[in-house]
Amino acid sequence: MISIMIPTRGRPQWLCEAVDSCYSLAGDKSHLEFVFKVDVDDRETVETVNRLATILPAKLIVSPRGDGYAEMHTWVDQMSRLASGDWLFLFNDDARMLTQNWDLVLGSLAVSFCWHRRPYVVLCAETVGK
Repeated sequence: MISIMIPTRGRPQWLCEAVDSCYSLAGDKSHLEFVFKVDVDDRETVETVNRLATILPAKLIVSPRGDGYAEMHTWVDQMSRLASGDWLFLFNDDARMLTQNWDLVLGSLAVSFCWHRRPYVVLCAETVGK
């Protein structure tokens, strides 16, 4: 299982494109879940994520904005606790997956990358211009 964790604010269309890029290019969609963190005052994005959750396996954290990106570590901790995946994959709402079967590639690399007997892999994605 891969938990794709996406903190997001104010870009619901970009979020949908990011999610679609991960989901549509996955080789085994049954092993994916999405975990979103949305600010409580961002009603449009909350509604978008609720709609996504009707068609994808998804979990949602709605919480105060706090100090914005200075709170990123808190958001990642919250999403990690909620995630059920063997792999935690932090992704951005303005990123796009470009690799077909990226999830299978990740799984095949798991035995190749170890640090203190724990597998880690970093994947890169193209960021959409502002």
